Amino acid sequence: MTQNREVIFSERLARKGLLHVLSFFNRREESRKLSFAMVGRGEMEEIMDVPGAIETCATLRIEAILRHQRFTYYFPVVRLGDFMDTMSQEGREAYCPVVRVRKNPTQTLRPYKNAPNTAPEPYLEIEVGGTALFRKDRLVGFLDDTETRGLLWTQGIVRGGPLPLPCPKGKNYTTIEVIRSNAEMKPEITRDGRLKITVNIREEANLEETECDLDVGKPEGIKKLDALQSKVIAREVTSAVRKAQACKSDVFGFGAAFHRRYPRQWRAMEKNWSEQHFPRVEVKVAADARIRRTGLRKSPLTTTSKLRK
Repeated sequence: MTQNREVIFSERLARKGLLHVLSFFNRREESRKLSFAMVGRGEMEEIMDVPGAIETCATLRIEAILRHQRFTYYFPVVRLGDFMDTMSQEGREAYCPVVRVRKNPTQTLRPYKNAPNTAPEPYLEIEVGGTALFRKDRLVGFLDDTETRGLLWTQGIVRGGPLPLPCPKGKNYTTIEVIRSNAEMKPEITRDGRLKITVNIREEANLEETECDLDVGKPEGIKKLDALQSKVIAREVTSAVRKAQACKSDVFGFGAAFHRRYPRQWRAMEKNWSEQHFPRVEVKVAADARIRRTGLRKSPLTTTSKLRK
């Protein structure tokens, strides 16, 4: 389904295969390669007919969500042209965001008696989140929000959004604001034939808020937060890799990395890469995270005051 701005493939159609549909878009001179590509979960009529109190057109609301990806990075932004090009690349599978409808938690609100022009909250609302994984032209699985960010870490395109970090002690959290990141993949084929790849991720962030009992005015406190960042990033990447390997969908481009470094060995692996070789790749994540700024305060804000002696 398309309304110029987005091309939304139904989940049912995507599981059968999109080759003939993409051939249509690739041949038509009216098609826009800059349109956003995504997979719709649920009934397509329901997705495209969800009313809004402010913006009534569903495609405009979806486009607005996609353009604000930088606030969360819980979904990728994929253009139709890039989606089709990725399917033809060696050692890399295609992926795109997922759009769905869910029950509006604020639907019980009603307009005020003295405000007759106030529109009621809709029963359903549009939600974009997660990633649809493909193998060749078929949909094979999904990544959730945090797993999606794990995928985007490996592509080096996470350049914003909050990242909550659990405190070393207790149930509190520290939140950082990601500034920038980049990633590098180093493949390796051992003497006994094992496939290994190391994903080096560098990330920089600012401290937004903290509930941890850490003195960020001292280097020791900053080092502990840097270690927490690295641990959380590595966990998200590892979770995404495991899910993709279970679905046999190399959306990370590990195969392309082996192709570049080992072109001769790649000839023997190319044909059965997704089904046989990619699921057994040993992935090591090395995250180097740094906090650059802590704001105007060095110590956490508390409700108790201490008198200076």
